Amino acid sequence: MNQAYLVTLSIGPVQDFIAAARRTRDLWFGSYLLSEVSKAAALSFKTAGATLIFPSPESDLTIDSCANVGNKLLLIATGQPGELIAAAKNAAQNRWRELAGQINQKLVLNDTVWQHQIDDVLEFFAAWVALEQLSDYGAQSNEQKGRKRLEKLLNARKNTRNFVQNRVVGDGIPKSSLDGLRESVLPLETKPWIKRQLGLSDGEQLDCCGVVKRVGGNSDQFTPLSRLAIDPWLRYVDQLCLSDIEFKNQFVEVYDSLLQAFNDLNATNLGLVSRVKGNNNIYQFFPYDGQLLYDFRRQAETDSLNRLSQGADEKVKRDITNAQLQLTKIAKILASKPFNTLPPPNPYVAILVADGDRMGELLDSMATIESHQTISAQLAKFATRAPETVRTFRGHCIYAGGDDVLAILPVDQAIQCAKQLADDFKQSLIVNNFKADIQPTLSVGIGICHFLMPMGEQLDVARRAESLAKGNQIQVTANRKNALAILVQPRSGAEIGFRERWDNVIPADVLLRNWIQAHQTDLLPSRFGYQLRELSLALAWAENEDNYSPLITAETARLLQRKRTPGDKPINDDLAQAICSRAGQIGMRRLADELILTRHLAKACYLTANLPNRDSAHA
Repeated sequence: MNQAYLVTLSIGPVQDFIAAARRTRDLWFGSYLLSEVSKAAALSFKTAGATLIFPSPESDLTIDSCANVGNKLLLIATGQPGELIAAAKNAAQNRWRELAGQINQKLVLNDTVWQHQIDDVLEFFAAWVALEQLSDYGAQSNEQKGRKRLEKLLNARKNTRNFVQNRVVGDGIPKSSLDGLRESVLPLETKPWIKRQLGLSDGEQLDCCGVVKRVGGNSDQFTPLSRLAIDPWLRYVDQLCLSDIEFKNQFVEVYDSLLQAFNDLNATNLGLVSRVKGNNNIYQFFPYDGQLLYDFRRQAETDSLNRLSQGADEKVKRDITNAQLQLTKIAKILASKPFNTLPPPNPYVAILVADGDRMGELLDSMATIESHQTISAQLAKFATRAPETVRTFRGHCIYAGGDDVLAILPVDQAIQCAKQLADDFKQSLIVNNFKADIQPTLSVGIGICHFLMPMGEQLDVARRAESLAKGNQIQVTANRKNALAILVQPRSGAEIGFRERWDNVIPADVLLRNWIQAHQTDLLPSRFGYQLRELSLALAWAENEDNYSPLITAETARLLQRKRTPGDKPINDDLAQAICSRAGQIGMRRLADELILTRHLAKACYLTANLPNRDSAHA
């Protein structure tokens, strides 16, 4: 009988593929790249006769399949594990070279630097342990056997990584603007309009991996942040278009003419607009990025075109002149009826990061290979459904693999989407299916930022929100995890946070919806949250007093009695009681932040608050 081995392979770097992102396209294609190379490695193992555990053996591992595969593989193999791992690494490298090679054919790049970097992007860490018998796989009593031993070996391998000396490929070559790790592959004399095509400003540079992420795939398939930010406004416009077809035709006609001017094969592509046809074409009412619908973006692009025209050749100058005429046409249309009767669109967008809770405990409590394969299959089903769930709420799922989800959404749909994902995850891993005592849950973090904030910074806000939802800093263990957290990063002003558990007496989503509705229906004065914050600072001296909770409840009630709604009416008794009760539970400062945060959300949601239902708006 051939010796059986438990094998794990970790593929990276996650930093290069996902974390280092300044635009939506970087994030979208970087996630796709990491999944594709991991998928190629998993397929190599499966073809060689290995028994996959993670990803699920049922996963579709063919090229460009819908399955997202995590970057950490776990399997049972016989034979020589070193040879199997070498073959899997080679398969992953070949898939990476195939995807990168398509980009090298599109652009004129510094080929010396490109060839130097192309084989230096992927990194692999592998470990394996011999299994005397398959029951050793999940051995709980022996740290030197099975999965626990394997994890220790993998961690040790990562801590003793190989550092290959960087070869000098030329003097004076600038570093990549995404992370500064590698030299730029762009020629030193890159034309300004070529940089615009790549979404680069004058001083920005991209290395091999950065160029592949920025140019890879079909540009129509990813959804820009500006399209998601403006989606609530467009859904409102869509409702108007249902009763005024001329309104709709005139609006879309402007963008059609603008797009045609720059998508001609022989024209210089100035990157002013991009089509949005991916995500199952759910944005067909207005399939463009939409940033030029914002006044401040039209002004910025006008100024940029004026600078670009200096020193340009005659053909580029003609394109610039045509673009300026189109920008003027858009401005005139938006300044006329009925657009001039609408409030300006909100420029904020939500990034959702979700992660399963107690998954390690669940896996440790179930020691057999079969049980882990069952869990893996259920996680694969959840991950397969997640993109459609996000799409239902008008968002675009960037990555869904195992118990991880990364998505971008319109602000007014983010909370409902988070709740649905949490419910779906819990249902997928319901304890009765595994005969275990541990019920996994999903913690969700939502970062809400201006769509012009660099993608890397927005991801940081969303990941800090996820960490807040996990609540590992909370002293009471029972209050950790299974929560929703939101961080709002205003363009100016301090960050505002919220956290509440899904299983609270008033669940997180219900609590937020109640406050948002109170703001939307003018039941609360717009400044009440800020005044409550001021009062909490004035009472900070009493936080350690025994009577602090009754004190803040009484002070909150006193402030409420003095306030009037925008309609000059006293605050509703039921609402006042709910506010006082919440202040006593969580403290005045946290309640103030809740009310300030939901006031921001109410601003983003009010245009769609009175729509008949979500499905009726097909913008």
